[in-house]
Amino acid sequence: DQHFYEPKLGKDPQKFIELYNTPNSQLDWEGGFYANGQAIGNKFDIKTFMHSGGWLGTSTYYHRFPAAKLSVIVLCNRVEEPSWNHANAIAYRIIKNKF
Repeated sequence: DQHFYEPKLGKDPQKFIELYNTPNSQLDWEGGFYANGQAIGNKFDIKTFMHSGGWLGTSTYYHRFPAAKLSVIVLCNRVEEPSWNHANAIAYRIIKNKF
């Protein structure tokens, strides 16, 4: 997660992370755009980067709020459990006290 704040990978780490965080598709995902395996959008009036998934009975959600220096990761062992709801509830509690 720290790589998003202090990039170190590649010959030009800053350029690498800028390219990675640049939308490269017109795919609309929850009101945001797709960029290299993540959706870029807004939540609680803050720019966010999200990725979700699930396989073989799991539900996962990764939500990063760079302006708040906050990342929330929820891993559930039940595919029917809405991991994104838990991640958003956690983020909201932290962000409403921070901003």
